[in-house]
Amino acid sequence: MAGASRRRPAYRWAAIAAGVPVIAVLAACGGSSKPAYCADRAGLEESVKELPGFVTSADLSGLRTQAETVEEAAGTLVESAKADFPSQTEAIDSSVRSLRGAVAALPPEPTPTQFAQVGVEAATVVSAVRGFSRATESECG
Repeated sequence: MAGASRRRPAYRWAAIAAGVPVIAVLAACGGSSKPAYCADRAGLEESVKELPGFVTSADLSGLRTQAETVEEAAGTLVESAKADFPSQTEAIDSSVRSLRGAVAALPPEPTPTQFAQVGVEAATVVSAVRGFSRATESECG
């Protein structure tokens, strides 16, 4: 009977060792039930928050850099969500293109009126992102 008691712990360890990879795979698969565009939405929302500050401070260099950041984040979001939210992603894409054009058109020393025009385009981007956020609230929280 001494030999039998030694085998049981070995069987238990073998069963535990065999179960660990299965648990790891299940945990990896069930990590998040949210669609990929939820993370993309969060990234875009974060980058859009910075836009108004650059417009009101008349920081041309910062505005250009932030507009590029917004454009990249918007492109990522549009690609991940356009099949599920075509009208909202089109609104984002269109507004970001308009912002890009307005920023590109700024001269080296823009006037307050020129910055104001960029502010209008930035507000349109913010509005489009808010519309997408509302549309995805049930999926993304």
